[in-house]
Amino acid sequence: MNFVEMLIESKIVNIHTAFIGKVLSVNGNIARVQPLTYSKNVRGELKAQTPVAVYIPQNIKVKQETITYTTGQDRSKTMTVIVPAAVTDGDIVYCGVSERDITAENLGGKTAKPTRHHDINDSVILAVI
Repeated sequence: MNFVEMLIESKIVNIHTAFIGKVLSVNGNIARVQPLTYSKNVRGELKAQTPVAVYIPQNIKVKQETITYTTGQDRSKTMTVIVPAAVTDGDIVYCGVSERDITAENLGGKTAKPTRHHDINDSVILAVI
C-alpha cells in the first residue's frame, strides 16, 4: 500500500456515521457508551474503541405496558399503552453520529463555525435495541 492509499484509508476509518454500543452509565441526558464495534488502524490491527459520552434525547426509549382501570361499577378495562422509559445501564443502543460538532447545541447555544465533523463524540442515541 503506498502513502496516498494509506492516507486515504486512515481518513476513511476515522469517519463515524453510526454504531451500536452498550450503556455503561447514565448521568442526566448523557450516557457513557462503549461501542461494540472495533476500529482498525492503518496497519490493519483491530482495537477496542474508547467509551464515549452520548447525548440522550428525551423519551428515546419506549416500552409497552398493560394497564387495567375501572370504567364504572365493578367493571374494568385492560389496554396496552406505550410509555416513555429512561435509558438505563446495560441497555444496547443504536447511536447516530452528527455531521458537525453538537457541543454548543447540547448546551443550548449555536455553533457559528463547525470545528469537527463525523466525530464519535458528537453522537446521539437513536434507539434502544
